[in-house]
Amino acid sequence: MAYLGERWGYETMADVSVTDLIKGLENCKEERIQQLLDVLEIEEDWRIFRLSDGQRRRVQLMLGLARESKVLLLDEVTTDLDLVARRNLLNFLQEESEQRGVTIIYATRAARA
Repeated sequence: MAYLGERWGYETMADVSVTDLIKGLENCKEERIQQLLDVLEIEEDWRIFRLSDGQRRRVQLMLGLARESKVLLLDEVTTDLDLVARRNLLNFLQEESEQRGVTIIYATRAARA
């Protein structure tokens, strides 16, 4: 099971790259990491302290989804994402559900008219 939601602790890290963060991942398939980098449009040479909130959220999602899980608990994960990134993420999650049988619980606030 994986939980993705609230802010993460990398916002205040000094000079850390996406590549450095990927190196710290264990038990993750390289193909899956590459797929997530492509889906979320992440560059491996990005430096965390230079990223916008949306870019940081995409990196957080990549790290959280790097390990294949059977259950995903997602709480407001599209916060800070632009429309294209949201669409790409939701398409990825739909494929996870349909192709791998992943159970996804996705909490979000409804937009007010």
